[in-house]
Amino acid sequence: MASKITTVSPPKTIQSQPLQLQDRVAIVTGGSRGIGKAISLHLASLGAKLVVNYTSNSSKADLVVSEINSKSQSESPQAVSFKADVSDPIQVKALFDVAESIRRKRRLERE
Repeated sequence: MASKITTVSPPKTIQSQPLQLQDRVAIVTGGSRGIGKAISLHLASLGAKLVVNYTSNSSKADLVVSEINSKSQSESPQAVSFKADVSDPIQVKALFDVAESIRRKRRLERE
């Protein structure tokens, strides 16, 4: 019986593929700790710009933002932190206004 030799190519690396969320902006509520932090880091790894929302601990939010921005190769920040209580409609509007301003700035950078 002859043996069969199979050649297996290594999988493509993530760097060779386009970033799935490039030019998108995500708001992550509770993005400074636990699951929210993990989601923030993952979305950033896919190329999204982020608004890391927090309600009480700015230092934890700033640490997540610093971690994301230190990995970014862009001149402009990939992530910002923003304090907002999502149970307050006025603060929610302000949160979305920040995200919209990032989206507009991103669009202008591409033009």
